[in-house]
Amino acid sequence: LAGRMASQRIKDGGCLVLTVAGAAVAPYPGMIAYGLAKNAIISLSKTLATDKRFRIAGLLPDTLDTAANRKAMPD
Repeated sequence: LAGRMASQRIKDGGCLVLTVAGAAVAPYPGMIAYGLAKNAIISLSKTLATDKRFRIAGLLPDTLDTAANRKAMPD
């Protein structure tokens, strides 16, 4: 819904940036809902990219080195 709303309001020639996560492209046990949601953003990006009035950028950042992530992902 947010992507659709943004696509209706973005100016011609603008750019919409959407962020995905590794859980969208690889299995992460215990993160099924999160992975599904992030994969939906990939699909949304591809669909919105068919509108040539603006550009779409889908970012897949690396895992951030935080105490919480080190605890959750010790390997």
